[in-house]
Amino acid sequence: MNMNIFEIMVIAEAGGGSWIRRKSWAEGHAIMPTDNPETAMVMITPYMIQPRWDLRKSDLIATDWETTEAEYRKTDEAEKKAKGETRCQCQESKYL
Repeated sequence: MNMNIFEIMVIAEAGGGSWIRRKSWAEGHAIMPTDNPETAMVMITPYMIQPRWDLRKSDLIATDWETTEAEYRKTDEAEKKAKGETRCQCQESKYL
């Protein structure tokens, strides 16, 4: 079934706030819409969590949205970022 971002957000919310993604994205990439005024959407990739996601026009009109499970693999570099040992703006579970 083809769904746009609004339709999949309604389904994700009914399921307890699942992660959502576009089928056309690389494996392991997903976003979670939030009501946090600082972070409207949290994006996750297999190796990092970032507090923002830049929405594009193509994302708004796309019909390839689906719910998914987040696939984050903690690496040595991610550990350093989480401890603030690098300059990355990424933050660990604060946004999850």
